[in-house]
Amino acid sequence: LQRGEHVDKGRFTRAQNEVLNEIIEPGSDRNPFKCPVQLRNKLVVYLLRSLGKRRGEVLNIRLGDINFAAHRIDIVRRADDPNDPRERQPLVKTNEHSIPLYPELEDLIQEYMRVRRKIPGTRQHPYLLVTHQAGPTQGQPMTIEGMRKVFRVLKTCDPALRRIHPHLL
Repeated sequence: LQRGEHVDKGRFTRAQNEVLNEIIEPGSDRNPFKCPVQLRNKLVVYLLRSLGKRRGEVLNIRLGDINFAAHRIDIVRRADDPNDPRERQPLVKTNEHSIPLYPELEDLIQEYMRVRRKIPGTRQHPYLLVTHQAGPTQGQPMTIEGMRKVFRVLKTCDPALRRIHPHLL
C-alpha cells in the first residue's frame, strides 16, 4: 500500500491478492513458514479463496469428500462428530453441497496429500488439513486456532495484508 491508501475492511483487492500469492508461494523468500507447512498454508488460502467457504467448512474437509474423478468437493455437515478429536470442532454452517474443483486446486490438494501421508498420526483420522508441528498434536486435524495463527503471521508479512482474515477471502 502507498502512504495514505485506504484499506477497505470488507473487500479483498487485486493488489492484496497479488501480495498474498507472492508470500504464500512455497520456497518464496517472503514466506514466513517452514517447509512443508508452506504447502499446507498455501492450500488453506486457496481453499478459502477459491471455494468461497468459511474456515469451519475448510477445516472439516475429509479426504473422502474430495472426488477427483468428478472434479468436485463435498461440503458436509458433521456437527458433534464423535470421531473428530478436536476439542472445539469447527462447524459447517451451510447446507451440504458440492463445489466444482478447478485443475490447479486439484493438483495442489494431491500434492499436499502426498506430504500429509508422511506425517505421523494422519492415519488416525480422515481430515485433509493437519498439524505439522512435532509434538503430541502432530498429524491431528488442523484446529480453528491453528488457522488463526496462520493468518496472524500473514498479517505481519506486508502492510497490504494487515487486515486479512479467513472470512475476507
